[in-house]
Amino acid sequence: PLPVAKKHWFKTAAGKYVRLEQFDGSEEKMSLCVNIFNSELTEPYVDFTYMHFMLGWKDLCVLAYEYDGTGEPAAATGDEPATGGKFVAAIVSSVARKAFNKPLRGYVAMLAVKPESRKNKIASVLVTASVDLMRVKNCDEVSLETPSDAIPALSLYTNLGFAKTKFLARYYLQGQDAYRLKLWLKPSANAESFKQQLARQQALMAKNEKTIA
Repeated sequence: PLPVAKKHWFKTAAGKYVRLEQFDGSEEKMSLCVNIFNSELTEPYVDFTYMHFMLGWKDLCVLAYEYDGTGEPAAATGDEPATGGKFVAAIVSSVARKAFNKPLRGYVAMLAVKPESRKNKIASVLVTASVDLMRVKNCDEVSLETPSDAIPALSLYTNLGFAKTKFLARYYLQGQDAYRLKLWLKPSANAESFKQQLARQQALMAKNEKTIA
């Protein structure tokens, strides 16, 4: 579960307070998430995809609410989560293993923040919370894709420790290119080979980008 501190109001920027909650499976919260994903994602999904991720990994679907009262929110008391606020963002992730002898992989499937609430570090808070939840599930790594020209998103992920591992030409239906990024959660006895593999992948990616340009 989310840490109690994240369920209470906490400061993300000057005068900005946020609280997080995990998806409870309700139609109301499902609608909130689907609506924001449909309006903000580069490539919105069909309803089945939303249901697959959100109902399959409810604990990895995290909603963010921004405090919309006056002054500062009341101080937290006990373990009871805060309530209220304006829904402004959501993240949905999943966990899977391709085979019994393969790494347990986390995947950030969707992340959306309403335009008026960007630059308040909410996206960073949500990605960090999602990664922490996947770390508790003993994931070896976390991956995601993002448009190659989405500079703010790329900065967000690389600042959180993700590394570009693959260039995906015409990845989206509209023909837009993407990067795959990965965050390794566990030290490896083969750490040097990981570095070498990453270096080769990034060199190939740079070559592909130059060819396409």
